[in-house]
Amino acid sequence: MGFLDDMRKLKQAAEEQPEGLSSKERIERAKQQLAGDARHGFESDWMAPGAEWPYVEYLSGKRLGKADADLEWRPSVVEAYLTIVGLRPDDTFGIWTADAGETGVHEMAIGYRDRPEYARGRERFAAWRDAQ
Repeated sequence: MGFLDDMRKLKQAAEEQPEGLSSKERIERAKQQLAGDARHGFESDWMAPGAEWPYVEYLSGKRLGKADADLEWRPSVVEAYLTIVGLRPDDTFGIWTADAGETGVHEMAIGYRDRPEYARGRERFAAWRDAQ
C-alpha cells in the first residue's frame, strides 16, 4: 500500500467523523482511528495470546541536583525513577537510550508491565522531580 492509498483512507476516515468539528479535529480523530485499527490488526495477526503492550516512560539521562563539579552524590533520573516508582525486575522489559534529538540531552526509555501501584509511584516521582 502506498502513500496515495494511505491519504485516501485518511480522507475517507475524516469524512466519517461527526459534524461540527473543525477540519483539523476531523483529521486528528481520523488519524487516531486509523492508528488504532492498525494496532488492532497487528495485535490480532502477530501478538501471542495474552501478550500485552509495555508501558514506556522516557526520562532525561542527566543527573539531578547540583552541578557536576559538586562531589555530593545525586541519583540519576533512572535510578530515582526505579526506586520511587518501585519497579520490580520481573515487570521490566528493558531500559534503553532514546534519541537525543536536537537538544543533545540523552534520554532513557524504560519499558515495563504496568500495575496500579506503579501509577501511584509515577505520581510520587513527578512530585519528587518537581521538588528538585
